[in-house]
Amino acid sequence: MEEAAQADDVDLGFVEESDSYLLTNTYFPSKVGGRPAWLDLENLPDPEELRCASCNEPCIFLCQMYASLDDPDTFHRSIYVFMCKKPACCQVNRSDNFVVFRSQLPRKNRFYSFEPPQEDEAKAETAHFCPLCIVCGCKGPFQCPKCKSTFYCGPEHQRLDWKSGHRDKCGMGKASPLFPEYEIVLEAEKSSRTQEVSDDEEQENRQLAEYQKLVDAGKVGEFKDVPEAELLKFTQEEDETFSNFQKIVAREPEQILRYCRKGQPLLISSTNIPQPDTIPKCPMCGDERVFEFQIMPQLLNYLREDGLALDWGTLVIYTCVNSCEVDNQYVREYIHKQDIVTTNQ
Repeated sequence: MEEAAQADDVDLGFVEESDSYLLTNTYFPSKVGGRPAWLDLENLPDPEELRCASCNEPCIFLCQMYASLDDPDTFHRSIYVFMCKKPACCQVNRSDNFVVFRSQLPRKNRFYSFEPPQEDEAKAETAHFCPLCIVCGCKGPFQCPKCKSTFYCGPEHQRLDWKSGHRDKCGMGKASPLFPEYEIVLEAEKSSRTQEVSDDEEQENRQLAEYQKLVDAGKVGEFKDVPEAELLKFTQEEDETFSNFQKIVAREPEQILRYCRKGQPLLISSTNIPQPDTIPKCPMCGDERVFEFQIMPQLLNYLREDGLALDWGTLVIYTCVNSCEVDNQYVREYIHKQDIVTTNQ
């Protein structure tokens, strides 16, 4: 087993505009939105595996991370996150409307070239071995009875496509529930050691400002027998975990993802903390799952879902510690949703 990652080993993910061809499976992308860039091109998850546990309607693709490991069997490896964005399914501290899958391949496989593609060469998407839903890009076992050349993951997306005009002009439907598409680029998080002094000074100044508010409001008399140094403790944030989250994120406020396999997630609240005994074991090998990456709330700024109640504090993804052999299938992994819970929730 690898040693646990250190804090300085965190990679931060940021969204960037990209040429569309670079976001196809040919280039093994990490990305947000659009259709999934499937790794294994034949053994895709069945539509029933991608349904919301709350409403039983299809989840749509949120993002994927290309996360190769130093092992011949995991030369190619991607983690996929899907979600149902119906407001009724977006519940506080519940992840029933999310689905996560892992896929991996050795370098020598029947889908891709042994040598990586050059990014300055606009190659086409690598052909799939099964039909895909024209709406969401997931496995499409259901065929349009009219044109017989368009496929769907289920009746929900067939109805959506037909309402957009496919009924009259087969293959011309334009309705899409998908999120906007971006590339995810990773950068190593800068060491926090050089910022410790300035962070401490900032915290002290903030506490002094809060203390002055107490003085101005005439409330210091209530603590007249308490030493001033101890009084400062009353100005601490109620949830120090949230304060720490804010402090660290403020160094790179545009981060939408934090990757640190076998490290520790940056929690946003002291409540609903993922515990080892509540994280399910890997269904393939029965061993434990470890932290791999987390999705930050900043990603919500790029999803353009006006009027919908999309929200999360952070989404924490755990995967098999062994990244065990998947045997020609996409393996379900675990996601933990942590929100900020106020006293009136």
